[in-house]
Amino acid sequence: METAGTIELDKKDAGIILAKPFGYLGDSARPVPYDELINLIDAQDGPIAVGPCRCRIGHKACSHPMETDIVFRTGYYAWMKAFPKDYRRISKEEAKAIIMACHEKKMFHMVFVHCPVNLYNEYVICNCCICGCVPYIINRELGQLSFPLIDGFFTAATDRDKCKACSKCIEICPFDARRLLMVKV
Repeated sequence: METAGTIELDKKDAGIILAKPFGYLGDSARPVPYDELINLIDAQDGPIAVGPCRCRIGHKACSHPMETDIVFRTGYYAWMKAFPKDYRRISKEEAKAIIMACHEKKMFHMVFVHCPVNLYNEYVICNCCICGCVPYIINRELGQLSFPLIDGFFTAATDRDKCKACSKCIEICPFDARRLLMVKV
């Protein structure tokens, strides 16, 4: 809709024009379970650094921890050069401790990929929250077709012998992958 020399975009148009190309060709992320992140850290050969969450720096809208962005591979060199006062080199053990602390705070984890046509271009582990992760919020608002996250190749599974039908898993899953099914007895 055009009014007084300006153009207003609705969500769908904004997604098609702005978000979709960035998500497909620029940067995107894939959700990764805690155990897989620990394995990813253990497999790193190069240096690792940590710095403040770029999203939380920008919006200052939540009380989650700030020093949670773990950069590695090309991300290490780019972030250390771009933000030398914000990032510091850490050991694998410290990286795993940060991931564990975030996990215990019910945060979720995503690995960001630059130019997602090559999944090796992973460069940062973000420990995210639903109130402040900008890519997560854009995906939630515009949908997977307009701002895609990369399929994490993981499926939510329930151990029926341990499930107490308390619905806590539904509350903490940011991707609506959990459902409470009532089974007739």
